[in-house]
Amino acid sequence: MNILSLSASMKNVILTMLLNEKIIKREISGTGSGSKILEKTEKILKENKMNLEDIKLFGIDIGPGSFTGIRISIAALQGLLFLRKYFEIRTFCSTDLINNSFYNFENIKKRAVLKKAREDFAYLSLYDERKRVFGPEMIEGKELKEMLENYVILGEESKHFIDKYNLSNKYYDVEISPESIIELSKNGRLEKLENLKPLYLQKPVAVESFEKKHNTIIDESHWS
Repeated sequence: MNILSLSASMKNVILTMLLNEKIIKREISGTGSGSKILEKTEKILKENKMNLEDIKLFGIDIGPGSFTGIRISIAALQGLLFLRKYFEIRTFCSTDLINNSFYNFENIKKRAVLKKAREDFAYLSLYDERKRVFGPEMIEGKELKEMLENYVILGEESKHFIDKYNLSNKYYDVEISPESIIELSKNGRLEKLENLKPLYLQKPVAVESFEKKHNTIIDESHWS
């Protein structure tokens, strides 16, 4: 099965495609990444003598991570599929992607992935090898030391918390694996195109500001 997958919760947008059993990965950076997603997709398909209709499965990273990046990737996918009728969309978690991309040459079982939330908070997921046993949840920074006892820490954003809270945990950088993106896209949660939204683990600042200004509460279903 041919697959197109987008991950935009981190620094760059990662566009990954499985076409005729060949995996192709491209990273997109800079402004205007939404339009670049469409351009890159068309270019890759043309180079491989294929059309968008040849792809039946679409995967997308819904976070936690950059709300802006995730919303851009969702809008791009909705644009690509606007006139399509027969396809599947599966969503996956950014911390799962980091954990599954970890090259486990030391047979490490207890792993943690931290991503930046708001000031003094982290999005935390804990793993027993590839099985997520906690999270992702937003955790206050001062609680991390106790929660992360005996865990190794994975991923570039995790370094921020290691430095800020003087964590003594062993750290590994992780290069995102296109094979892991494809695997998660195959096994992710089935979702409808019109229901795609970022994984909200906290109220966006814009929502909090609106609620305060208008003395009201906005239902979570309308946060996006």
